[in-house]
Amino acid sequence: MKQIILKLIIFLTINLLLTSCKENNELIEEAIFKEELDSSLELQRKALPAREWWIDVRMKNRKLNFKEAFKSILNDKEFKDGDIIRLGDKVYRINGDLIINKKVTIIGGNRDSSRLYQSNSSRSTPESSLFIVCSAQGIVFKNLTINAGYKSSKAVHVNNELIEFHNVKFLDAKWAIFSNKNIGGLKVLHCFFTRTITFRGIEMNRVWSKAQVESMRQIEIKHTVFEGKKPLSEKEKFAISIDCGNEPANNNDIVTNLNNMLIEDCTFTDDFGGGIALAQVKNVIIRNNTFKAGNEQKQNAIHIEDTTSNVKISDNFFFCNAKPGGKPLIFMGSSERNIITDGCKDIAIRGNVFAGISGETSNGQSNRIIEAERAQRVNISHNKMCNMKTYKSTKISFFNKNDQIFIPTSGNNKNDCVSYQILNLKGGKIKFPRS
Repeated sequence: MKQIILKLIIFLTINLLLTSCKENNELIEEAIFKEELDSSLELQRKALPAREWWIDVRMKNRKLNFKEAFKSILNDKEFKDGDIIRLGDKVYRINGDLIINKKVTIIGGNRDSSRLYQSNSSRSTPESSLFIVCSAQGIVFKNLTINAGYKSSKAVHVNNELIEFHNVKFLDAKWAIFSNKNIGGLKVLHCFFTRTITFRGIEMNRVWSKAQVESMRQIEIKHTVFEGKKPLSEKEKFAISIDCGNEPANNNDIVTNLNNMLIEDCTFTDDFGGGIALAQVKNVIIRNNTFKAGNEQKQNAIHIEDTTSNVKISDNFFFCNAKPGGKPLIFMGSSERNIITDGCKDIAIRGNVFAGISGETSNGQSNRIIEAERAQRVNISHNKMCNMKTYKSTKISFFNKNDQIFIPTSGNNKNDCVSYQILNLKGGKIKFPRS
């Protein structure tokens, strides 16, 4: 009898243990399932499309002006990073700065109809008129016009990384897009900069920074038009200016790595003033662009100076009709007259077409094509210059060490219809072509 009772106790104990283990396993499985479910829901929440906020609805329902409505959307507890604010086909007048401090996409209905307009721009104090200040990462502008008012200082001040402009028109500003930070990730795609930009279309300027400048995220400027029929008489008006010097120290040893900044499929036309200016940067690609210089060309199509290096200028079209003796289309040199061997270097100019266009020139001749002062290791090959007649000058001119210039005159890489000379450092002239 005792053995039967003992066996029964053992059986009940084992059964109890098995039941307890099963319950524990079920609890563990339930916890794992709940964790997986929560994780799945979080992924689904993140994968949901961005919420759209209509600025007109917010303005009407709450009786707010544009700035108030815009700020109230960003501060709404339901707003999530990356949400969309949609504009109607109308002009939104903005009094004072519009500071954007969250990741947001701003989309207009039509580029020409959806307009952000600075309504209190000052003619007498343009420097006080900052219009849009981008202080967060990941801000995107699409399908709209940004009109900063008469000679307003900076239409958009980029104060953080990864800012994008898609199909945006810029009107009436001294600078359309400006940044003085060591940042990058800027994208300007399918945009339009008009002649009412009075100084610079896009400028990233570190000239007055005392901080070390090392590198930026890649910058992309593609499929964009810069035009202006009446450039100002003042100098140094450029469509794009990337100046990463460290003045007032003027330390030429500090060169900013732009990580293959790309300027591609853009058009610089109607005397915008100048095309692209680079100073103390490296790793830039200028490819498949069109430069049209007219009678009032004030600056170079491409201007490279100081210790800028590794610039590739390839497969571009240069159409020139500037007055005789005007600026060369491509200039390489240094702003420091005493720098001989430490100017810009490693410049490749390949596969470009240079041609004159009809208009007022002297005897059908136009300005110079390529000129260099204090440039090193320059490769000029596979370019076509047959329809370009220069005015009382060779097409390519160097003041440099003649053993650092590579201009092939035969083979697949030779240039067509080229005349050039090198003035060496001892004052003697060496004329080309030569073998």
